[in-house]
Amino acid sequence: HFAADLGLDRARPLTALDALDGHERRIDAGTVGGRTFLNNVSLGAYAELVGESSYRDDKLGTARALLPGMLRAERPVLEVGFGLPDGEVCADALLLLVGNNPYQPSPLQPGSRPRLDTGLLQVSVLRARTGSQIAAVLAKVATGRAGDATSWLQWTTPAFQVHSPHHEIPAAVDGESTVLAAPLEFRVRPGALRVLVPVDRRRRLSALFAPLRWRTARSLWTVARGGRP
Repeated sequence: HFAADLGLDRARPLTALDALDGHERRIDAGTVGGRTFLNNVSLGAYAELVGESSYRDDKLGTARALLPGMLRAERPVLEVGFGLPDGEVCADALLLLVGNNPYQPSPLQPGSRPRLDTGLLQVSVLRARTGSQIAAVLAKVATGRAGDATSWLQWTTPAFQVHSPHHEIPAAVDGESTVLAAPLEFRVRPGALRVLVPVDRRRRLSALFAPLRWRTARSLWTVARGGRP
């Protein structure tokens, strides 16, 4: 994930050694409660999926087993609150994802971050609660259309705070399951990291991700509607 956004060829990891004769980039780092993250932090549905022992070997199978129960409120909901850009307090998020720099087209698809030095966090909130609503959100994301305040919101900010009635919140930090102490204080540290990269940074992101985006969107759509991918 991080290597791809740096423009490295993940199929040829040894070429990263060319960075020893390359050049330096200054990029941002995100923090939550003083802990550094490079990609993103997620709360809610995705964090629950990552916390399951079966997730690494069978991502879609784990999603198919857990998502219906989440949508029927058979599993604990995400009990957090945070402010939206319009001043409203959101307390009904199914999924909250905070990224270090903006993703294109969105973190709901395996996209990419065109830049790692904007000095901004990207906050993404999924509020949809039924399979049909989630399928509609995925359709909008897949076609590059914006969501609405009742289902899917996304904005950028240099800092973000999340409150909870509980002392700890299950989370996934850069894809690893963990628990964070509440309240959560998200911040970005502009240019905090010095990274050596090869001089030849030809980006292969479109070739790497384009087929995966549509395949993943179709599979998630099927899961959201209760079917088998």
